[in-house]
Amino acid sequence: MKFHRIAAAAVAALALITTGAYAESEAPPEQPLNPVTGGAKLRMFLVSEGGDSTIPFYVVEILPPALTVGRPGGFYVAAEHNGSRIAYLDSTKQEWRLYTGGMGAAVDLNNALPNQPRYFHPLTGKLVSKPPEMAPNRQVGKQYGADMNDICAVALSGAGGGYATFKLYAGVGALTPEDENRVNTFHKDNSEGIDRNQIRHTYIQMNMQKQKTYWPILDQACSSGGGA
Repeated sequence: MKFHRIAAAAVAALALITTGAYAESEAPPEQPLNPVTGGAKLRMFLVSEGGDSTIPFYVVEILPPALTVGRPGGFYVAAEHNGSRIAYLDSTKQEWRLYTGGMGAAVDLNNALPNQPRYFHPLTGKLVSKPPEMAPNRQVGKQYGADMNDICAVALSGAGGGYATFKLYAGVGALTPEDENRVNTFHKDNSEGIDRNQIRHTYIQMNMQKQKTYWPILDQACSSGGGA
C-alpha cells in the first residue's frame, strides 16, 4: 500500500460499491495489537445460525500507538486493487471511494485519540462497538460487518470482472504538538481561505505516512462470477 502517494489536497472520489463477487482466501492474518506501537487487523467473529451452524462476520480493528493517545488524529482504511488503483473507505459517504488525488478519506477524525481499539464496519466505515466473541444470531452480526464475499466485491469494483488482487490496509495518524503550533500560527496568517480543519487533517495524514503507522490486514484473491 503506497500511503506515501497521497499529497495534501482535497478529496476527490468515485463510488466503488458493486456486487456479485466470489472470494478465495485463507483466514485473515492475526496481528497482535501492541499498545506501545499500535496496530490493526481484520477481525473475524462467528455468529450462530442455530445448532452448530455459524457464519463469519468481519470488523476492522485499529489501535493508536501510545505516543499518539490524547492527540488530535484520524483512523484510515484503504485498499490497493491489482497493485495500482487505490481506494479509501469514507464513513461520511458510507462507501468505498476511488482515490484520484489529494488526501484520502478518513473513517474517523478525533480531537483526542483513544488508548483503546476502535472498530469499523468494513464496507461503510461506520464506527461500531467491540464485537462479541460469539454473537447470538445473524442479526447481531450484521450490525458489525459483512462476509468475505461482500468485502471482496470492493476489489472488483470497476475491474470488469475476472481475476483481481485486493490488499486491505488500516492506519492511524496524529497531529504533533509542533504541527498543531504551525496550524495555529503560520497557517493562521498565511493560509487565508483554507479550512484549518483540512490543514490539520493534512498534517495528520502526513504524520501517518512519516511514522508508518499503517498496517496490512488482508491480502485477497478474488474472481468475479458475473462481470462485477
